Amino acid sequence: IVVGIAEVIKDEAIIDWYKNGEVQRIIMNKIDDFLYDTVQGAWGVTLTSEQMKNIAELSIDLAQKNHEQFSV
Repeated sequence: IVVGIAEVIKDEAIIDWYKNGEVQRIIMNKIDDFLYDTVQGAWGVTLTSEQMKNIAELSIDLAQKNHEQFSV
């Protein structure tokens, strides 16, 4: 799951993405889609909406704090 989320962030990251609220919103939506479609749908892992929201928020927070890892 972590690798999948990291790939989503890398795929959407642009220059200074961590300062751009619109890009962050797009990344959040893509993480949510990944969690719903892949993790729940394809892999059969049960997550509540609250859990998915928390995972997405924590992922963005960690990515912002380590933005140099995702810079283009």
